[in-house]
Parts: sequence; C-alpha cells; structure tokens
Amino acid sequence: MAYDTDLTDEQWGLIKRHIPRAKKGGRPRSTNMRRVVDAIMYVVTHGCKWRGLPKDFPPWETVYRYFAELQQRGRWRRIHYDLYERVREEAGRIANPLLLIIDSQSVKTGKCASAKTKGYDGGKRVKGRKRHTIVDNMGLLVDVSVTTANVHDTKGALKVLQKYHKRAKQPRVKKIIGDKGYRGEMLKGFQSTYGDRHQPHQPTSGVCP
Repeated sequence: MAYDTDLTDEQWGLIKRHIPRAKKGGRPRSTNMRRVVDAIMYVVTHGCKWRGLPKDFPPWETVYRYFAELQQRGRWRRIHYDLYERVREEAGRIANPLLLIIDSQSVKTGKCASAKTKGYDGGKRVKGRKRHTIVDNMGLLVDVSVTTANVHDTKGALKVLQKYHKRAKQPRVKKIIGDKGYRGEMLKGFQSTYGDRHQPHQPTSGVCP
C-alpha cells in the first residue's frame, strides 16, 4: 500500500547514498531500506507510536533499530546538510548563508525522560529541554542543539554556532540576528570563531556580533 509520506523515486535517489550498505559477511540483508525510510517518514509525520506502524511496513522493531543506528552514525544529520545545500543552490543562493537568525524554545519532556536531560526554565516556567536553532533568511533550518531547559540562551547559542562552524566547509556568516536575550559579554568569543569581519552591532539592534 502506498502512503502520502512515501518517498518518490527522485527523493529516494537524493538520499540513498547516505544509507549504510549491508555489512560484509553473514546473511545478505533482506530488509528493503527504502521501505524502512518510508516507515520512519510515516512515524515522524503522523506522530504514531513505533508499534502503531501499519503492518505492510517492515516490522516496527526493525524500523526503530535502523532509525537509531542512522541517528548514532550521524546519517540523518548528513542527509539534512546535503539537502539544505541543494535547496539553497536551486534557489540561486550560495550553499553557506551570509546571515543567520537564532532563537530558542523550551519544551516539556515526558515522564520517562532521564532527569539528567531535564532542567527548569524559570522565565518560561517550563521543565524539560531547550532547542537552540539557527535558520537562514529563507527560513530553512541550518542547525540545532538541544540542552536542558535551564541553560542560558547565550550558552546555547555558542553551542549551536560552534556546531555549525565545525561542519560548514567554508562558513561565510557576516551577521546573526537574535532577540535581546543574546546580548552581553558571553557571545563576544563568537567573533574570534569566524574572524575579524564580524563586528558587534549596537545593543539596541538585537543583533549579535
């Protein structure tokens, strides 16, 4: 049965090189990896439990095992980075953006979440985790970092910006826009990360150096 979340042939062709091949030795892989990815897309789109996957997909245990393995090996991140650059280039823009926009969001976690991964955001009155995200001027997600909710925005900003700097082949960022929560001394070190071309803006502008 086909679902609206199934990848098209073109979409599968763009990402299949990031899917690990079967390990040498042992039994040949019998699982259809394209159907595994289709099943993962079904779960993340519809929000169902892994156990709730329709029966015409591979067994949910198999799907989840591959999902976790791809996550541990950083394959989902590679897929995102690859597609991100493709979208920018098809829009007539350079692969690495000149401007970034940064923000954070505190979200509640479930009861099963480890206590070490949770914190309390006093400003938002949320107990859980905080997502620190950077997007470009097209609104596309550039990178994200997850911390406990009690981590200050400036610390989270440094973490996600350093993460982006590490993976970007030729970072060309000239300006980062954020709200007043990103002002202060803690982000001054970011200027040295990208070079002298990043000059601090006036505090009233809400733009980080």
